Amino acid sequence: RTGAAKQRMRAKATCTTKQTYGVVSPGGMKGGTIQTICPKAIACTCHTYWEVRRNCDGQKPVFAPENGICKRTHSAAKQVNAICEIVSCATGSGSKCKTCKNFRDREAVDHCESCNPGYYVSGTSCKAYSCGGSCKDCVAQ
Repeated sequence: RTGAAKQRMRAKATCTTKQTYGVVSPGGMKGGTIQTICPKAIACTCHTYWEVRRNCDGQKPVFAPENGICKRTHSAAKQVNAICEIVSCATGSGSKCKTCKNFRDREAVDHCESCNPGYYVSGTSCKAYSCGGSCKDCVAQ
């Protein structure tokens, strides 16, 4: 039971066949607006030392993310956690990634850390170098 023994403690599992990882809100237990962000949040949890319903915005301890953000605003100390799906990344030749960003840093499918010769990272993917109208000013490859 929690708080003044008013509620039963319950557990909830989030099951998926996808690979996941967890992200904890920075700074541990804090009051005010707390948010945890990841590219593909699939579930959120709110943890507090006191009664969850009162200190996690009147909500349950497990809730759905909104636009990839797990957020609670109550003034009581709490921690907000996200369960995030790992965004895939494939390497290969040509315009494929030479190396991928660490899975915790990926913001899109095939988020490249580096590219193959003749390509450069533009945003999250690899683009071919081009010379425009004249090759006298081409970027060295």
